[in-house]
Amino acid sequence: ILEKVNAKTKTKIKKVLVSINGDHIAARSSFAAVAFSERANRHVTASDINYLRRQARLLGVRINELILHEFPQDYVLDDNHSTVSPLGLLARKIQLNSYLLSASHSFLGNISTAINQAGYGVLETVFSGIASSLSVLSEEEKKKGVILLDMGACFTTLLFFKDGIMRDYGSIRFGGSDITGDIASGLKLPWELAEEIKKSSLVLSSTDSLPSNALVIKRGSSYTTLERIKLYESVKQGVEKFIDCINEILKRSNWSNKIECGIVGIGGTAHLEGILEKIESGS
Repeated sequence: ILEKVNAKTKTKIKKVLVSINGDHIAARSSFAAVAFSERANRHVTASDINYLRRQARLLGVRINELILHEFPQDYVLDDNHSTVSPLGLLARKIQLNSYLLSASHSFLGNISTAINQAGYGVLETVFSGIASSLSVLSEEEKKKGVILLDMGACFTTLLFFKDGIMRDYGSIRFGGSDITGDIASGLKLPWELAEEIKKSSLVLSSTDSLPSNALVIKRGSSYTTLERIKLYESVKQGVEKFIDCINEILKRSNWSNKIECGIVGIGGTAHLEGILEKIESGS
């Protein structure tokens, strides 16, 4: 792929940006605190903030992990005043609450090795959801509160943003390939044909709003018809379980009721007709 890009752009690519997702991502909260003095307040310095962030990273990461992204949530001064920017404020004690996204050190190392053996270097490794958020979400949306629903081929991730900060994360092992698989197995169709039908004809609205006309599909050297209700029913159970998983993440998160801009859906699966409406309705 990179050789084709080199030939097309007439440039020499030396380093690549690696994007990962799925089960390789671990998310957890981390905390760190420091007491300045028992008797008197002093101003919080940049060195204090950097120290807290280093400690939160050390305490929050496991032995075989590397931190991809860190999101300081807030700083608590003297156990009673919360702020996102403590620089210059007076305090005797300061605590940082942070949210970390990490991945397996060995997994990242294997990717880097493979890329290096192909003749390229790794500029940086990022979580794909964060990379996508930089492209599709505005600063205003992230400030008011928005959920980025990234529906890929094998995994779906939910990223919660509020006050311009990523606040929470959830992952579901379900994507467009699962829907294709349900069509192929349920209707006994070849995978390639099931994928084509999914993209061109699948409607995930309620059965009352399905188009009435049947589909004409080619099987081998002959043509046959496929009722749209049968196509819908082949994926209904899997999609409903998927929506249940989304609802569980939304119920579990403390940030769901603080979101003002709703859900933004991206990824190939988000283009399926009716799926976002079905998710919003929760059924």
